Parts: sequence; structure tokens; C-alpha cells
Amino acid sequence: RQHELTWPLPPGAALTVEIEARDESTAPPARSGALPAPATSARPLVLTEVLSRPRGSHYAQQFVEVENRGAGEAALDGLWLEVDGQASALPAARLAAGARALIVPAGFVPDDGLDPAPAEGTVLVPLATGRLGGRGVLVDGARLLLREADGRPVSRFSTVGLKLDPGQSARREGPCDGEGAFGPTPGGGATPGGP
Repeated sequence: RQHELTWPLPPGAALTVEIEARDESTAPPARSGALPAPATSARPLVLTEVLSRPRGSHYAQQFVEVENRGAGEAALDGLWLEVDGQASALPAARLAAGARALIVPAGFVPDDGLDPAPAEGTVLVPLATGRLGGRGVLVDGARLLLREADGRPVSRFSTVGLKLDPGQSARREGPCDGEGAFGPTPGGGATPGGP
């Protein structure tokens, strides 16, 4: 459920999961299942970078980067960005295969002279509010969720426990959505829309 590379199930598909846990003791393995697989979104979108401590205006210059890892175009409309339980609806936008978009607050300035400007061709997805997720991304750590309107997860990201300098973003370092999959961007900066 939390792995970005899982293959989403088509609507109406049924799948069950069995879990077995073993240790080095002589006890028999613990088993659980069959359990119904949790509902997921079929959109191939992944949260890849978050800037919570911009050098410019604190809330206005924050961004969340999303990448389309699918083979075709993906729509962002109907999705919500949730930050620590508070959510903002994404406006209608389309993202080509392999392309990246920045989800930004309403007052975002692409080239404010303090933070790096988005890479050429990066799609900007401005929210209707001045803060991501309603309250913004907290500097001391936040859990983010890109989700469908009905709550099905698309991708997760966490900055909890990361020490980030002003102007330094957090980026995805591993394929899973677990907290160990994210780290500070090397070099102390941010790479909005770039690799």
C-alpha cells in the first residue's frame, strides 16, 4: 500500500494478501490473512521533492514536486494535497509522461531572486490558497499525502526528522513511501522541476 512502485489495481479488481512473519526462535511463524488489499489510486504520480524552508517568503515559496512515472499523460484534477491532515484541492492540470509539476501556494513567485527558479518546462499547479494543505509545510517536519477525493492514496512523502537548512529541500531517495525513503537534497539547495 505504501510502495510507490506497486502496480495499482484496476477498478473492481479483487486481491487478497497473506502475511507471514518468522524469527530465529523455535516458535511457529505467525500468519495473518487472507486480507482484502487496500484500495489504491491508479494514477502513476509520485511526490519527489518538498521545499519547506525557502529563502524567500516562508509560506508563499514552498513547493511540492510531483512526477508522472507512467507511460502516458496523467491528470491532476480531482486530487488533494494533504499536509498533516489538512488538505487543499488541486486545480485541473495535465502532466506528460516523465514530466514534473510543482504544486505551489497562490502567491508563489517562480523567480523571486532568492530560491532557484523552476526548471524550464515545469508545470506550475497553483492552489487557491496561500498555504500548501491549508496551513503550509512545517519547518520541523510534516507528513504529506497526495490522494484521491475519496481518500485513496496516490503517493506519500515525509520531512519528519530531517534537518534542512534554509533553501534546502527534501527529496525522495528510495522507492518506498516509508519515512526512511526521504533525505535532504545534496548541496544544500533545491531542484524544482529538475533531476
